[in-house]
Amino acid sequence: KVWDFAQKRCTITFAEHTQAVWNAAFHESGDYIASCSLDHSVRLWDLTSAKCRLAFRGHVDSVNEVCWQPTTNNFATGSSDKTVSLWDMRSGLCAQTLYGHLNSVNHLCFSTDGDVI
Repeated sequence: KVWDFAQKRCTITFAEHTQAVWNAAFHESGDYIASCSLDHSVRLWDLTSAKCRLAFRGHVDSVNEVCWQPTTNNFATGSSDKTVSLWDMRSGLCAQTLYGHLNSVNHLCFSTDGDVI
């Protein structure tokens, strides 16, 4: 759901995830939201049309965190499959997967210049 605090109401409801949504993040343009879910997917929502533009699949367990890379159309995800993946919003493809975590990746963030995660 997208809530408008000024109007004190829900303005958009997205229903395509099949299990709990753990996190969502606005793209810096304000036109998109990426959401991640227990259903192992990330979805890109177009706020103008209120529709899902793409579903990103590749994790084999819950996707717990999504974070946009500053000044790009890329975002990173952290998963219970112990990986971090970098995704290209435009192509819908995974650009890179980082391995080596010993446990679930529940939170992540980029440096302000976007060079380090």
